[in-house]
Amino acid sequence: DERYNFSNNETNTTTTTTTTSSSSPNPLATVAANGLLSLS
Repeated sequence: DERYNFSNNETNTTTTTTTTSSSSPNPLATVAANGLLSLS
């Protein structure tokens, strides 16, 4: 259950980050978001 929830949360985070990055005009925001994803 914990493993499934972790995978589900990771997927949701990736989707949210991708949407935010796509709508964000600031390239630094995209870089920061990608950095956070690789850290987690």
